[in-house]
Amino acid sequence: MDACGVEVPLEEAEEGDVLHMWGFYKGRRRALHCGLVTERGRVLHAEEKTDAVISRYTGPMFSNRVIGAYRLAL
Repeated sequence: MDACGVEVPLEEAEEGDVLHMWGFYKGRRRALHCGLVTERGRVLHAEEKTDAVISRYTGPMFSNRVIGAYRLAL
């Protein structure tokens, strides 16, 4: 366990878990995007032009973006 919590397999991510994703900064891919799982297969995150959105993280848009899923330890 580290400061982010406990890593869980993506297929076991559930409501409240955090997804760590690749994002882009100054045209370069960086590990800097995150979102909150709202239900299995969906994540709440922010996009620059649309504000907050709920996206399917198992779909083609996110298939190569998800780094891992983490459950916060209380």
